[in-house]
Amino acid sequence: MKRIATFLIWTTLGGAPLYAMPSQITFQGTLKQQGAPVNTTKNMQFSFVDASGATIPGTSPISIANVQVTNGLFAVQLPIDPSIPWEQYSPFIRVLVEGQILAPDQPLNANLYAVSAIPQGMVAIFANTCPLGWSEVTNLRGRFPVGADPSNPNQFNIGETGGALTHNHTAGQNSFIGYGPYCSEFAMQGYGGGCGAIGADSSHGHTISSASSLPPYLTVVFCQKL
Repeated sequence: MKRIATFLIWTTLGGAPLYAMPSQITFQGTLKQQGAPVNTTKNMQFSFVDASGATIPGTSPISIANVQVTNGLFAVQLPIDPSIPWEQYSPFIRVLVEGQILAPDQPLNANLYAVSAIPQGMVAIFANTCPLGWSEVTNLRGRFPVGADPSNPNQFNIGETGGALTHNHTAGQNSFIGYGPYCSEFAMQGYGGGCGAIGADSSHGHTISSASSLPPYLTVVFCQKL
């Protein structure tokens, strides 16, 4: 049997009492097989046990099939029952991969679950790529966010897109060049006729193209919490 080893990585946002455990935690880790990072899907099972290895009352194993592992990295969402008196235990998470128990059990303390405080669906800005547990908001590529306005149903609805990086200006001009008054030869000799004005209509238009007028900017990646 190929030996599977794991080194678990946790993202922390600060401390909090364990009895304030949220209803879900993000469990992240690195999985290696024979010393090499895993690049495939694995069936995993997660259990909550105490320091003695006994199952914490009220919990049951959580099985997750086909967990994607990329370059050894994986992340899963584990539901937590806040009604369990966690403060009465020293809880650990026991991980099984393809039925094989990974030792040792991983301690679950106040600093190891704060990542779950990030609500699902939240959009955040990252410098390059989205981290584990996040997905890029591709609709924001080349765009900036605008706050939705529920009071105005004609524009700025949630998910609505608009605008353009460039625009054009059209300028028109109308003019009349006069050369009068002009009198006929008969009128000037007193034999009748009239005088009038002559001229030329020089109406024309101008089309002015404009490139982007954006101020200096820095591109980033918008990611959404899964």
